[in-house]
Amino acid sequence: MQPKNDADVEEPKLTFFQLLFSVLAAGLGVQSSSNRARDFERGNPIHFALIGITLTVLFVALMIALVGFVLQ
Repeated sequence: MQPKNDADVEEPKLTFFQLLFSVLAAGLGVQSSSNRARDFERGNPIHFALIGITLTVLFVALMIALVGFVLQ
């Protein structure tokens, strides 16, 4: 049986790498409008928040380690 319209067709969820690249692109301010629209349609806000927080913690930890290494 065919769906009646486009609203009945469920879009596939975003892959981990699509989520990761979307968060990185948005963080750098270079996210395209088509990817942003795709993210709002198919993405889960919790996943974006978790990846964003994880990347922020990793960035801060990397900076702390780098400064500690340079100051030794």
